[in-house]
Amino acid sequence: MIDFSKYDKPQELTALDAIMPTNVVGVLMPHLDEIPDEFRDRHFNPYCVFASIWFFKGVDAFELRSDINHKQAMQHLGACLRSFGSSHEAKISGVGYLLKCWGLVLTDDGEPDVKKTKHNKTGKKKGKKKGKKHASNR
Repeated sequence: MIDFSKYDKPQELTALDAIMPTNVVGVLMPHLDEIPDEFRDRHFNPYCVFASIWFFKGVDAFELRSDINHKQAMQHLGACLRSFGSSHEAKISGVGYLLKCWGLVLTDDGEPDVKKTKHNKTGKKKGKKKGKKHASNR
């Protein structure tokens, strides 16, 4: 029997593990074959759709259950998404599963609550890059 209690809340990560996660599957998220079937259809499951938005476009904020430490959740889920140790499908399914377990707020239609969720639509940072001018531009 699989012990899913280790996924009930986000784990505290070291700074290095948050930036360059090495051991994600089975530690921070379940193996793909352990994840319930509803999360394997990642194109139609709203939690997996939200995880895909986060992966491809970035997400600024979202609301989880009140007993979940938001900062730890952002680090934990971000580490799962940045991991090179599993396939893209496994990451999206795993993060979608964790988002449901941690109570991502959805609307009555089953979509992420955009009133309480801010999407970074461009995925780019605002502002000009600062740096040295190229010699040909002087």
